[in-house]
Amino acid sequence: MKCGYISICGLPNAGKSTLINRLLGEKLAIVSHKPQTTRKKMIYLFTDENSQIVLLDTPGYFPKAKNKLDEFLLEQIEEAQKGCDLILYMTSDKVTSPREEEFVNSILHSNSICIINKSDTFTKEELETRKKGLEKIGFKGEICHISALNGDGIEELLAKIKELLPEEENYLYDPELISLEKTRDIVEELIRGELFLILEQELPYVCGVSLEEMKTRDNGLEYISATIYCERDSQKKIIIGKKGNNLRKIGIAARNAIEDFLGKKVYLDIWIKVYPKWRKNQNMLNNLGYKRT
Repeated sequence: MKCGYISICGLPNAGKSTLINRLLGEKLAIVSHKPQTTRKKMIYLFTDENSQIVLLDTPGYFPKAKNKLDEFLLEQIEEAQKGCDLILYMTSDKVTSPREEEFVNSILHSNSICIINKSDTFTKEELETRKKGLEKIGFKGEICHISALNGDGIEELLAKIKELLPEEENYLYDPELISLEKTRDIVEELIRGELFLILEQELPYVCGVSLEEMKTRDNGLEYISATIYCERDSQKKIIIGKKGNNLRKIGIAARNAIEDFLGKKVYLDIWIKVYPKWRKNQNMLNNLGYKRT
């Protein structure tokens, strides 16, 4: 049996979370067209009859922190690489860049695969040029190409991953699990994911989500109370929207996602609170689960 820990890393919008959802067959990792959607190192489990792959989803790399939340994100990327058996470096860019070269050289690993994602948008010539560019900036591992969105190349990628993982006599974790995250943490991520999908421009970046209460009522309904934090009153008004339209959309979409995840009916209460400069306040970051090591 092949089992091991894999860190999935890359620049923003490379498709890391899309790949995880494809492998799991479930929408657990937040996916949006906006960079820096993933904030925490989230751990998911892919298990089949002859392998168990522990997947560490990480934030997209950026060169400089602007606040304490940014410092936490960069720390999460670094932490995810420690002790892992394999690094998957994902990219969907058609050209190399100085930022990519800096990142690639920081993650060089004896066991690594570069995944060129969205390969269905590349010509054969572009793929070959991209591979040569990666080799030129120092990437020494395997290079393959996939489309995480439509599934092209996924089986070949899985075969390559298993080939590079160590052998184990048994699964590392219960094969029925699909994540090592607490249910509460996944519920928070599902709510935050809808903020990215529904709100426009930069607003999702100033929002944090805290699960205040989660309990099963006597009628079997799961009651969930959550708070969305933002930094200014003007942001709160946008989240709520005209006649509450935005908040209503977020609530309905989040409730549906949570019901799919939990497999039961949910009553979701969402509140909005203003906490100025919360991304620069370490105590507030700790309360929202962004604790630095």
